[in-house]
Amino acid sequence: MKYFNDLSYNWKLFLKERKLVFFLMLGIMTIFFISYLYRLRLPELEQLNGFLLNDFVLKKLPSYDMSLPIFIFLYGTLFMVYLFFVAYPLELLWMIWITNTAMIFRLIALHLVHLEAPADMITLIDPILTYTTYNGVSFRKDLFFSGHTISIVVAYLCFPYPKLKTLILLIGIALSILLLIQKIHWTIDVICAWLVCYMLYKLYVKIYSLYFNNQYQYSLTL
Repeated sequence: MKYFNDLSYNWKLFLKERKLVFFLMLGIMTIFFISYLYRLRLPELEQLNGFLLNDFVLKKLPSYDMSLPIFIFLYGTLFMVYLFFVAYPLELLWMIWITNTAMIFRLIALHLVHLEAPADMITLIDPILTYTTYNGVSFRKDLFFSGHTISIVVAYLCFPYPKLKTLILLIGIALSILLLIQKIHWTIDVICAWLVCYMLYKLYVKIYSLYFNNQYQYSLTL
């Protein structure tokens, strides 16, 4: 019941603030624009020669196709988190923009850091990613840094309730390990995704405290 009360109350307040509504709409449009940029640039990046890393962590791990548990962990968690944030539009706004910013930095990193895929990479079966961003094509050099990790880490950082937050953290760690077992990423791809998301989260918290100064009366969880 509290969820539905919050849903009604928070959206009534949120829709009165034109600036926030504008940034939410802009954030949603930016998601589609970023997806378009990836579809445009990834085929070109696939043709570039890259560095083959000597990853001692991957060498120690077995190779298995973990596509199904990766899909369930990632999209099941994101569905739960976004369903929760439907009632809390300000938190939804921050989550969208932190994710967007991380994905933009990732696209820049892909242009600056050219890596070859691990030799024993197992192609990840992810129908959502394949038909929204990859345009039905499998890419092997979409590596630095991990987009799957970005999504789960931002969900963890933005989620407010400690018990479920801990669960999302554990899922994030498990997902990171599964990506490495799949050999779909180098270890540095996953670690850098965690670090970048954490730094962006702290940056957005700073921006909020400096420029918004708690003027919007929502239960801001950042």
